[in-house]
Amino acid sequence: MISFKNIEKRLEEWRNQGFIPLELESRILEYEKGKKNAANNTVFILFGIIGSILIGLGISLMVAENWDHISRPIKTILAFMPVAIALCLVLFTLLKRFENDVWRESTAAFWALAPGASISLIAQIYQIQGGTDGFVLLWVAMAAPVMFVLRSNAAWTLIWLGTTWYGVLQYARHDIGHSMHHYWWMLALVLVFVWRFVLVKNASTLFAKVAGYLLPMLFIPVLGIFGLEAGVWTFLLYFVLFQLYIHFCSIDLADFPDGWKTGFLNLGFSGAIVLLFVFSYKFSMKNLANEFTLQHLDKSKFAVFEIVLFNLIYLAASIKLFVNQKWNFTHILYPIWLICILVGKFDPEVGQLLDNVFILVLGCIMIWRGVEHLNFLWLNAGMVFIVLLIILRFFDFNLSFFIRGVVFILLGVGFFIGNKIVMEQKNRKELHD
Repeated sequence: MISFKNIEKRLEEWRNQGFIPLELESRILEYEKGKKNAANNTVFILFGIIGSILIGLGISLMVAENWDHISRPIKTILAFMPVAIALCLVLFTLLKRFENDVWRESTAAFWALAPGASISLIAQIYQIQGGTDGFVLLWVAMAAPVMFVLRSNAAWTLIWLGTTWYGVLQYARHDIGHSMHHYWWMLALVLVFVWRFVLVKNASTLFAKVAGYLLPMLFIPVLGIFGLEAGVWTFLLYFVLFQLYIHFCSIDLADFPDGWKTGFLNLGFSGAIVLLFVFSYKFSMKNLANEFTLQHLDKSKFAVFEIVLFNLIYLAASIKLFVNQKWNFTHILYPIWLICILVGKFDPEVGQLLDNVFILVLGCIMIWRGVEHLNFLWLNAGMVFIVLLIILRFFDFNLSFFIRGVVFILLGVGFFIGNKIVMEQKNRKELHD
């Protein structure tokens, strides 16, 4: 990476040689200086957040050293100190340091963690009983306002963690009753912040790209909660959700940045591949054949609604992509997997065979696309899929170590040859251009 000083010297040399005018040199230097300042600012923000967290932990450890010798009233005052300090920092930041990103993010991170510390201390002092989900709910409710007040990405990330944690806890408790309405308002807060302060104003920032990965994760636990009583039908719900993530990336949505689409695409494609490998095993297909019945759907009316709704959305999105001529192999993962599942319902061994063949063909297609488009990611991902499939199938067949060794050697040679071919073609194309 070229340093700013080298760029400055090179531009000065070009100007002296008459290649560029002084005005163009000044504009380029201003642009590069802005990039440098943005990078430095990101580093300062990151270390500011880490510093505020470490300070909070340090204070807690110092108090914990003499905790048993402190009276209950003093303990109560100390328990509220994190929130009081955080509130003072928020007021100071709002009045004096609001334009300073490091102050805003560090203060917001401290505030987002302070309520959790105070709640834990009060519960310990007065022996208040309660579950983890109640603690997370109260913590998120107290910490959420700061992400809007200070417009903090760090606070949003912590609230996202709390919201996801709450959803996972409800999933573990098999709770689809009254507690779930709390998850919806927590999810709404997360989405509103992203829409208002990230998507609209800062779509090109690094945090916006990170949010593109974090947001689709929010829907995974809640989908599992509503599909708990549907048995193996839950796998169908997850697969169509991952397929919709892939579709989302291909549909033209002017308001959504490319960084978001990349996150949805990677998560959707990875989730679909994981499910394909899960059902490449014989016992998975056999279990599916026994439980893939309409009786399991009768236990969860909401799961039936989800399956119908998601499939209708998938159908509508697929038609739109086909009409716009943006259809490719990643858009048919769900229907082909569904065919494998339906066949496996009647004959598990044939269903397993179809699933394995599909993974093999998918890997070959990715290798071909990687070579065609000179894309190392697609090329190596396709090879990795084939290697994983072969490794997993080793456990199903009684092959000697010699044969397995030969297979691995051939695969390793394939990796080298494939990457060498793509590298040579890419170099020839660059020279030709």
